Amino acid sequence: MSIGHCYEVYDHLLANAARLHDAKWLAEFLQPHCRYRRLGWRGSRLRIVQHPAEFAPFLIFMAAQRVRSYLEIGTSTGGSFFFADSYLRATVPDFERSVGCDRTSKLRDWDEYRARFERIEFRHVGSQDLSLAGETYDLAFIDARHLERWVLHDYEKVKPHCRFVAFHDIVLTNASVDKAWQRIKSRHARHWEFIETAIPPECRCGIGVVEINPAADAAAAR
Repeated sequence: MSIGHCYEVYDHLLANAARLHDAKWLAEFLQPHCRYRRLGWRGSRLRIVQHPAEFAPFLIFMAAQRVRSYLEIGTSTGGSFFFADSYLRATVPDFERSVGCDRTSKLRDWDEYRARFERIEFRHVGSQDLSLAGETYDLAFIDARHLERWVLHDYEKVKPHCRFVAFHDIVLTNASVDKAWQRIKSRHARHWEFIETAIPPECRCGIGVVEINPAADAAAAR
């Protein structure tokens, strides 16, 4: 399906509203718009740096959990940020807002997207300088610096403000997100992993999610 600009995603999703919880259909919809070098995909202006067979069930998970407020750390050019925002607007009736942050400012079609949709914000700031005082989110998606210490830093920063925290690239061994993920998921009573096993291991990214529930997490740790 041809999508020329990021702000057009929402219209295409609404046109297929009955299929938005079908993981196979959603992955096929995403595929032309993903740009993942190991698979050689070159798609639309979105250039979503995700594997569609992992990103699709993650999106459906967010809809099932009624994620009304979404925070993304590490937006890059905005592909996953814009798609997640559009998908949640299309699937969660009482959706409230999205906030993205990155130390670089290179979102594609940002002015046009913001002009069309309310309650979306981009903060040109690195996670070390990000302030979340007084803010709460249903889910934060961490996809910034792929080093164990920075993943742990970002996790500790968003954890007091969220119901769920998600992480990208949890199976990549050439970074150290996988090590951070193993440490983080062991601290929580509930976690989910979206890893496409039908492709070669070197082509997998993996998305992991933990639920922030202090009482349950404390009980699980005993």
